[in-house]
Amino acid sequence: MEEDGFTLVTNKKRKLKKAKFIPHKGYSPHDLAAGFSKEELKASVEKCYQELMNSPFIQEIDLIVDKLKELNPKSIVCYALGKIDNLYCQAPKYQLAMLLHIKYRLKIEKALVFDPVLTEVELNAIQGFKIERILVNEEGRRLVEERTLFIIFHGEKFLFENLINTNRFCKQNIIILGNDLKHVLENQLSAGINSVQILNSFYRETIFDSCVLQWF
Repeated sequence: MEEDGFTLVTNKKRKLKKAKFIPHKGYSPHDLAAGFSKEELKASVEKCYQELMNSPFIQEIDLIVDKLKELNPKSIVCYALGKIDNLYCQAPKYQLAMLLHIKYRLKIEKALVFDPVLTEVELNAIQGFKIERILVNEEGRRLVEERTLFIIFHGEKFLFENLINTNRFCKQNIIILGNDLKHVLENQLSAGINSVQILNSFYRETIFDSCVLQWF
């Protein structure tokens, strides 16, 4: 038995090199990072933005934009965006591209983002699009005094619960673009909600596979 707790089994007829024991360090979301620079990440998001703008799916997005013009949100908050520096998942970049399109079309100046998996480089790239970072993990507990669009694609159930409970006396200020709340929340929390389903015609089907605009 070696000092590091690893036992090496050898053949008596020949001498083997000592095996090296490498302890398991556990999984981290940053293991999937490609290590791109701020400029490379911005360029990659811009490419996704142009691809989205040139796709037939943009017509479906603009129907949602027209409804948002009626609802008139004054700011945008994005939770659970995901990593934009990811080797295996491109969805966050396309979802960020949709956020940017909505921001530009509605001329909304204030937009904020939070996801604990985002690195400093990723946040700097996102800030390059005039989107501010939220400095603390609010876990969805943001009280809003004016109509606010919350973009939460594939968010955890607790985010929606905390958001609605925190604003239970001013639910009319909440607009949510993302998961269908009727499939996520208990009936009492989703009661009285209005919704418009986005017809997903984007060729990358799973990116916007559950996208509903909802408001109280």
